[in-house]
This record gives sequence, C-alpha cells and structure tokens, in this order.
Amino acid sequence: MGADGPDFPGLDGRSDNTGSLPDELTASYEVLKKLLPFMANRNIPATPANYRIFYDYLTFAQPKLNQAINKLLAENVKFGGHVSSSLYKFFYGVEPESALAGAPKLDSALRQAEALKKAADGFASFSSRMMESLHTARDQSDHFFEVLSSTSRQMADIGQADEIKPFLESLLAETEQTLASTDVFSSRLKEAEEVITALKEDLKTQTVLANVDELTQLSNRHRLHLKAPRFIRQAKETGQPLAAIIFDIDWFKKINDTWGHNQGDQVLKICAGLIKAAARNSDLAVRLGGEEFLLLCPNLELATAVKVAERVRESIATTKFELIDGSGRTVSLTVSGGVATYRPGEDIQTLISRADAALYQAKSSGRNRIHSSAGPESPSSLYGARADGHLDG
Repeated sequence: MGADGPDFPGLDGRSDNTGSLPDELTASYEVLKKLLPFMANRNIPATPANYRIFYDYLTFAQPKLNQAINKLLAENVKFGGHVSSSLYKFFYGVEPESALAGAPKLDSALRQAEALKKAADGFASFSSRMMESLHTARDQSDHFFEVLSSTSRQMADIGQADEIKPFLESLLAETEQTLASTDVFSSRLKEAEEVITALKEDLKTQTVLANVDELTQLSNRHRLHLKAPRFIRQAKETGQPLAAIIFDIDWFKKINDTWGHNQGDQVLKICAGLIKAAARNSDLAVRLGGEEFLLLCPNLELATAVKVAERVRESIATTKFELIDGSGRTVSLTVSGGVATYRPGEDIQTLISRADAALYQAKSSGRNRIHSSAGPESPSSLYGARADGHLDG
C-alpha cells in the first residue's frame, strides 16, 4: 500500500480503454473482489456507507479521503456508525441515511453489479427455455420427416383409393402437431426479441449509472478514468492543446452548516448546470467530489481556457441562489478556479495536479478568481491533494 492509499493504477494515460461495457465491468468487479476481504481483514462493518467509502478508497477516487482513512487506520480507529457517518457527511456532503434513502442499501457500484447479475440470471433462464424449444422443434421436425418418408413409401404400394384415407388422416394429424410446435417456437422467438431488447436497455441504463454523478448528472471519476487516456493520446499524437480547468465553490461548508445539506445539494446542482452550459460537446465535465468540478477541454489554448473559466466564475457570482425553505430569500456564492494545459510527456495526473495547484493559488490570494498554472508541480500532488492538506473553502 502506498503513502496515500492502496497500490491501484491511477489515470496515467497509458490505458487504451475506451469505455466498453466489458472493460467497465471487469474494472468494477476487480475492485469488488478486493473490497469485502479488505473490510473483513480490518473488522470494518459491511454497512452501505462503508461500502461507498472503501470502494472510493480502493480506487483512490478522493485522495483527501485516502489521507483521512490512512490516518484513522494507523491509529486503529474502529469504523463504527459515528466514524463512518462523519466521513460520509464530510466527503460526500450528505448523511449516509439521506443519500441512500429510497434506494437499495448498496453502493452505486454494488447496485450496478446486482442489476447486471439479475439481468444475467434472467438471460440464463431465458436461454434454457430457448434451448428446450429448439430441441423440441428439432425433434418434431425429425419425427415429421420420418412420418413423411414412411407415408410416401407406403402410399406407393397402395392400389385402392379408399386405402389412402388412413394414411392421409395420420399425415394430417402429424402436420397439425408439427405446426403447433412451430407456433410455440415462433412464440419463443418473439419472446427472445423482447428479452434481448429489454436486456440491451438494462445494460445501457447501468452503463449510464456507472458513469454519471447521481446528484449533478455530470460525469463522475469513473468516466474520467475511462476517457482521460483518449484525451492525452489525442494531444500527444496531434499536438493539439488540452486544457484542464478545476473549480471549487468558495466556503461551501458554510452553506451546509447554515442552511443544511439539502440546500447544499441544490447549490451543487445549479453550479454543475452552469459549468455544463459553458462546456462544448467535445469537453468532459466532471464532478471530482464534494464541491470540486473539472472541465477537460481538448483543442483549447491556455488563454481561451482562462476566458472559459472566467465566464463560469462570473455566471456563478451573478446567480442568486434561492433558499429552499420557501422564504424566497436568496444567497450569493463564488467559485475559484485553476487552469493548466497539457505539456508534452506528462500524464493526466500531472496535468490535473498543475490545474489544482493553480486553484490553490486562487484560494490563497482571496478566492473568487481564476489562476493559471505557472509551472509543473510535483507528480505526487494528485487530484487536488494539496500540499497543506487544506480541505475546506
């Protein structure tokens, strides 16, 4: 295990994974196979909140979360209800019970695995019925062929017309039975078409759920992990610029503390919408976690990327966020941002680290401003894991 978390591959730009469903499932299941043993070996209760926390821990989804957990593990802290609830509330902005209310008591990755398993079981049952129908239809066809052959031979030896009647009646009966079997098989084929269509829709839905942040509907870190290598490869091969813009809502914790997490969720959704509105179709808008967002913009120079970031900053600063308490009151918010563009030879981690370092400069110099990267940062500063460990505002 490394200093900040388990030895799992990061976003190093070397993967050729383009996001196919088999690759996504393989990655998810590989983590899930490690998750339960990891928790069991450390006596961590298998609660929904802990599933979510330690799934993100094993995939290094939030470096600050990994730092916090490593500290707790080093101190032999037990991950009971209070500790888990506090971690969940801090890093995901909601109470575990609120986040999971009305949903299956499983993490999104586990919900995906459960849904896919259900689809697989359904298809296995359906396949069994189809095979049975195929065997029945084949047996009926073989039998009908034998009847026709036998009848043809016998009729060739018949001299009187009235002697043909029993053979014709038998042939008609066999024909009716075979047609009935064919009707059943046709019905099975129709069922097959319906089942396959439903399975395709289920798989499509699960793919979307695996790649989209549930609250903001932006892409999540999993989708960033899948898409980033393509962006890096394109920048390397074409020489076109690639910009990374990170936004962080200023003093967001005060929103939750003053008006509650439901209000905080509303703020996150509105800010995500304003960020998405500034993105082009070719850009990737990502919720990195908490109140932090990323725009990954291919073919965008640094100066232009700074202008995009400024437009987002201004749009949020001029938006009146209405309180959801029904009072009609509004509050104003600001965001800070950091911008960096790809430099030959660096990976996605380094690019995002430089954007995050610029964001930290914007925070340190007063907030509600955009800074751009002035130089390369240490590769060990990954995904917003700032040097001073600052976690708020």
